[in-house]
This record gives sequence, C-alpha cells and structure tokens, in this order.
Amino acid sequence: MSDSREHPYIPRLKQQLADGRIDRREFLRSATLLGLSAGAAYAFAGKVDGIASPAMAAQAAAMPRGGTLRISMRVQEVTDPHTFSWIEPSNIARQVVEFLAVTGHDNITRPWLAERWEASEDLKTWTFHLRRDVTWRNGRRFTADDVVWNLKRVLDPETKSSMLGLMMGYLMDDAGKALWDANAIEKVDDFTVRLNCKVPQLAVPEHLFHYPMFILDPEEGGRFGPAPARSSSRRSPSAAKRSSRRGRMVIGPEDLS
Repeated sequence: MSDSREHPYIPRLKQQLADGRIDRREFLRSATLLGLSAGAAYAFAGKVDGIASPAMAAQAAAMPRGGTLRISMRVQEVTDPHTFSWIEPSNIARQVVEFLAVTGHDNITRPWLAERWEASEDLKTWTFHLRRDVTWRNGRRFTADDVVWNLKRVLDPETKSSMLGLMMGYLMDDAGKALWDANAIEKVDDFTVRLNCKVPQLAVPEHLFHYPMFILDPEEGGRFGPAPARSSSRRSPSAAKRSSRRGRMVIGPEDLS
C-alpha cells in the first residue's frame, strides 16, 4: 500500500512503537492487518529497534536445501472443507486448496488469492482486491463471484461451518440466522469484494485464514475430490485428485500444478 493510501491509524502505531508503548510483534501484526505491506512494516520496525530484517529469514537462507520431510498424523474423512472440525483434514486440503490470506509463523497475515486489501478508518468496511492470474482446474477464471459464494456459504447456518461462530459478531444479525445487511458481502466488480461489517473488526484478514475458510469452486458445490477432467493452470485454488492407500492420503505432483 502506498503512503497516499495508508490507513490513518498506521502513523499512530508507528509512534506507539517508537515510544515503546507497543512491542514489535504487535506493531507488525496490526500494521499489516491494516494493509501495510510486510516489507514496509519490517523496514519501519527495523529503524526503531535496529533489527534490519527478520532473524528467521537469515536463518532460512543458511539452511541446506533439498531432502525429504515425513510428517505423521491421523487421516480423517475429507469431503467438504468448509465443515472441517479438525486441523488434520485441513492440512490435507491446504496442499491443493487455497485461502484469500495466509498468516505466517511471524504472526503477519499476507495476501494470497487476494493481492491486497484496504480497511476503512472505522474498521467496518474491508475491500479485498483479487489476483487476476488464478484459474480453477477446469480453466475457468477465478473471480469475485466465487469469493462471494464461499463467504455466503460458510455463513449459512445450514452449512454448519465454524466460520459462522467466528464471523457472526460482525457480519450476521443478532440471531445468527442471516447476514446483518443485504450488502454485508458485496461484489464491487469482477475482482473486488467488499465486506460491510456491523461493528469494527481488525482481525478480518486473519479470519480468512481460519482452517475451514478455503476458497472452493462453486461449480463443485463445496465437494473436495477428483475432477472429471483436469486442466492444468499456473495456480488453482480447487480440490485435487486424491487416493487412499493403506490409510494414507497420497497427493501426486500433478495435483500441485
């Protein structure tokens, strides 16, 4: 985000960090949630505390490359990612299905299928700008209609997604049965989605990385499974072909194309 579009609360966060009233971790989380890029947030924090770059980045650069990593976990039924109630199915699905935003080990939430976002001064209006280089596995272009469908589906009580409890306070009516306003989830154009919240909420981008908040292809109705015919694309937020062998989930390289 350029300085001309910087959220009006970010200068206050910068001053609070400089005065020692908030720590580095809180500054990085809050500033990036408000739309400041991770690079810009780290650069400013570095000027204040003298740490030029994240220590983890330097360590990662020195790590040897290659090798094999084997992780053991339970394999549970994987059907509808929006209704996942355990992290294990989410770990499987996230190999091939993606989120609008991703929160890293450094507690910073970065754009993913969204390329950037902006929040209003009162934190009630969040505008997400989507990437334009993403297609579904059948070759269809990923658009705002897909995001609107996914958000409305997880907030439908009939879906029984845990996203309902997470977002109910700022997107649903008091009874938790319907959106608080007909335009609570708004398509602005083919690559822009706006959330008009009932009350202020800072953590909206973080909530979009809650483990069942995968972006699924509406044409597949929320089902996770093999496609009738696979079309390769540079990135695909849809479900992968999968097979089960002696209780193990097997995802081939072709599923990650």
